[in-house]
Amino acid sequence: MQIKLIDSVDYEKAAKILYESYIPQWQVAGSPEWSPKYIEYLDKAYIKPRDGPCVGAFDGDNLVGIGFGYINDWNVAEVGKVPTMAICYLGVIPQYQRKGIAISMIKKLEETASSKKVSVLYRICNDELSDGKVLTKCGFTEKIDNAYQMARILGSDMVNKAATFKEYGTIMKQLVKTVAGLPKEKPTIEVGAIRDGTVADASACVEVLASYKDSTQILRDWTESEFESQITNANLLAGTPFAPFFRVWDVNGTIKAFVIGRVEFIHWKAGLCPSGVITDTGFASDLDKKDKINFVLSFIFEIKEKAPEAFGTNVAVAHHEEKTYDKAGFNNDRSRRPLYVKAVGNEFKAWLESQWKYKMYYISYQR
Repeated sequence: MQIKLIDSVDYEKAAKILYESYIPQWQVAGSPEWSPKYIEYLDKAYIKPRDGPCVGAFDGDNLVGIGFGYINDWNVAEVGKVPTMAICYLGVIPQYQRKGIAISMIKKLEETASSKKVSVLYRICNDELSDGKVLTKCGFTEKIDNAYQMARILGSDMVNKAATFKEYGTIMKQLVKTVAGLPKEKPTIEVGAIRDGTVADASACVEVLASYKDSTQILRDWTESEFESQITNANLLAGTPFAPFFRVWDVNGTIKAFVIGRVEFIHWKAGLCPSGVITDTGFASDLDKKDKINFVLSFIFEIKEKAPEAFGTNVAVAHHEEKTYDKAGFNNDRSRRPLYVKAVGNEFKAWLESQWKYKMYYISYQR
């Protein structure tokens, strides 16, 4: 078995490996409808803009495992800018699992991270996957018990569908009903307009996110080029089940809020179902709670229109705006997602071990 870096990704092979490796494990948790175009989009929109690595496991010439590293910077209050790498899109086909291949791929990604001066490796896991066990064997430590993904059922008419797909019991089903109803009318925005975002809005959105530095101790550092990569590569998903979205609240040329993400098709035991995934969102510092909630609710209506068969949407980040989303009808999606981290460089190790757990954070979640 040979573990090596891959310069040019074969998206057909990568999609096949991820599809086959995820389905047996995800079960109730759900797995994306991995497709070549989707992998290409993720690679070009997230991985390549930050020069992230891709590692493959080969049995002869046969690719049997693949994994990607998503490089991004954290702005840490007491330390400054810290280069990090999220281990994401990692899979080994079933017949090669339990042979230490995933461990070897993670170690290869770690070696590459060190060469790129990365200080921290991390991965947000799901308890229904074996990721945590593999990461522990590689020296990772569980630092946050639950990264608190937020989810919302898109309307009371979707409660039964959600209960079937996520295998909710009677009590959980009743709890879901209390947060599933949408307002009778779409909330109105008193000033400005909510519109599709463009590449020209990237710098303003970066400024909105940068304003959170005063209220959070760990903040992921967005770049204009990363925004632009997501927008310009969205055409790759044309004709696929995936639909990227980017909406901004524009008041006389000033961006007051934005949301970016995608509608995915997710595999569940009960079948295939669309779901909205909000990957990043931000609000201007002068917005009050009501403004923020109205923006979120307005966007929820648009997701409902874009994917009427979707039973829910979620915020796929560990995010410090959870109170806003909570007021907009989101709640903890009840699945436990521990976050595992490992310090690669000694200069950050002491801080990570002593202070990490008690910090407010805004960290992206990539599968």
